[in-house]
Amino acid sequence: MKYSEAACNSRPDIDFFPTGKLGDLPRARRTAPAIALCLNECGRRVSCARDAIKMGVLHGVIAGVDLGDMSSNGGSLKSPVYRKQVETLYAVAGIPLPSAVA
Repeated sequence: MKYSEAACNSRPDIDFFPTGKLGDLPRARRTAPAIALCLNECGRRVSCARDAIKMGVLHGVIAGVDLGDMSSNGGSLKSPVYRKQVETLYAVAGIPLPSAVA
């Protein structure tokens, strides 16, 4: 499936890469529409996860997994929450965790 066929490609109104604070709106509430679209309407989840891993895009909502924003997780796998999110993305992609991560 091509990227142009992904559900997110037709929804510019949904923010897949929210950063910073938006008033008092919690991140989970801000990312819920993106996660729901990925999980319920997109047939490209697996290839999306694989593409993101291949390109090193490990922030935002990818394949229905909220990886947080770069300012909050800093890309550090030392954070148990971020590590779990990355593990979930690899599981969706069907790719074993690299030894440096595992």
